[in-house]
Amino acid sequence: MSRIFKIFLHIYFLSLFSIVNGQFTSHSPYSKFGIGDILQKGFAQNRALGGIGVGLRAKNRINYLNPASYSSQDTMSFIFDVGLSGNYSTLETTETNQITRDINVNHIAISFPIIKVWKSSFGVVPFSKVSYNLISQENSEENLNSYNILYNGKGGINQFYFGNSVLIGNHVALGMNISYLFGIIERSKTIRLTDYTYQAFTNFNDKVNIGDFYLDYGLQFFSNINEKNKLTLGLTFTNKTNINAEYDSLAVRDFIPFRADTFNRANYSKETILLPRKIGVGLTYELDKKLTIGFDYISENWEKALFPGQGDTLANSSSFRFGLEYTPIPLTTAVRSKYWQRINFRLGGHYTKSFLLIGGNQLVDYGLSLGLGLPLKSEKKLFTNTSFGITYEFGQRGTLDNGLIQETYHLLSIGLTLYDFWFFKPKYD
Repeated sequence: MSRIFKIFLHIYFLSLFSIVNGQFTSHSPYSKFGIGDILQKGFAQNRALGGIGVGLRAKNRINYLNPASYSSQDTMSFIFDVGLSGNYSTLETTETNQITRDINVNHIAISFPIIKVWKSSFGVVPFSKVSYNLISQENSEENLNSYNILYNGKGGINQFYFGNSVLIGNHVALGMNISYLFGIIERSKTIRLTDYTYQAFTNFNDKVNIGDFYLDYGLQFFSNINEKNKLTLGLTFTNKTNINAEYDSLAVRDFIPFRADTFNRANYSKETILLPRKIGVGLTYELDKKLTIGFDYISENWEKALFPGQGDTLANSSSFRFGLEYTPIPLTTAVRSKYWQRINFRLGGHYTKSFLLIGGNQLVDYGLSLGLGLPLKSEKKLFTNTSFGITYEFGQRGTLDNGLIQETYHLLSIGLTLYDFWFFKPKYD
């Protein structure tokens, strides 16, 4: 194993520790609903291409968005991928605005061959994120006294996946990800009277501990139209899934300073989270290994989803995604070139009707992305499949209408893909 991979093993386990211990934040008020923010847009290449992945096949990248794509990897190759992301968001209402910032370890993954027609991958990625702090001032209709309601949430769900893909003939690939979803989501609501000399507080605390298996499937049809043109059609499917969870709720009332009206009520129960059916269709066209254009459509049936302790109204969601990648001179072309000619230039965008339905408004999320794939050179100054991926995303979610919050976000993602060969011994050192 090369020295760079020994170094990367340390990075891998440090990153894995960070992910498992919940180093995800989102600071979005919309993570209050359902199971939180769901940001499954793949790794550096996927993110730069607007989140496409259903019809994407690449020999030197890991694409867990369609498990059928693992089979495109070279038989003797071995791939590590780790990513970081930083978010800068502006939350705005008609009366005020607030800025939030965060940085997270985004993913860690490995991909490798079993035999020529069977390839595998495993890794840890975020499934959902919860992080919000909100305050609302209300008036009692009975006595016109005012009170504050403080909302707080943290945690999220992580996804450990193990995926496999097999080739069937020369033009078909099947794949499946077996995932284990795990994590803790904590939500609290504090009602505080504000017009009394002696303050009264009522605290409601909910905690959901999640741990169960989750399956998703992939299919890809691919063919060379001629020597320079290649077309890939991809399909993904996830059936509605019941996820086991432990649900704790606690209610406490304090009347300060006397504590004369204090009560505690605790409930514990085994609950089920119902995750929706998800269907994806993607089409990708490749020209002369230089130009790649792809489109994805994703549909999710959130209307029937269930989450313990949540009475939110959810809507069926749909997402349109597109991406374009151009490389002036591909790595497979052995000619002298300048460095910039080997860079992958990426552009993408998405338009999503989210599952959030608030006050009769189905929230929309849309944005654009720009990215670069920067190849690294070997000790002999030759270009390799090891690369840095840098992506900038700009987007907006929500609206200022009907007293809602408009979220404008800037997301910077950095991914490192390390590519090497197994069991390959050069004749000359």
